[in-house]
Amino acid sequence: MRAAVQVGMPRKRPRYTMLVTRNRSDGWCASIPELRDCRAEASTLRQAKRRARDMLAFVLGPAAAHAEVVDRVELPQPLSDVVQRGKRARARADAEAARAADATRAAATKLLGWGLSTRDVGDVLGVSHQRVSQLFVESKARADALTESTD
Repeated sequence: MRAAVQVGMPRKRPRYTMLVTRNRSDGWCASIPELRDCRAEASTLRQAKRRARDMLAFVLGPAAAHAEVVDRVELPQPLSDVVQRGKRARARADAEAARAADATRAAATKLLGWGLSTRDVGDVLGVSHQRVSQLFVESKARADALTESTD
């Protein structure tokens, strides 16, 4: 008897976790716990991950192209804590950089609207005239996108 297939239901991609740890010889071991005996060792983290993905492709065949692989690098707790602090600090810095870019874009747009040249706006804001042009183009693209979405 065949199983009923619901039309229009998206198929769930198979998901695998790649667990990566340091091995005893100062190299890396990458394994996929969902698949027995799917592990790879290498001297670098990148190499170990690539080899484990290759092993996954070998085991799953063509189905591997549709699989989602989530990397999980396990480090000793003190190192893991330092890495997490660094990632959080980077995320805060990225958010602040985005706010600074928005403020600079708004200022550049106002100054250009007031009749200043891109070089003068750059000098006032402490950025290059090329960056002023880039900010203006980004600002115009955002405004055009907003106009299109309200039409």
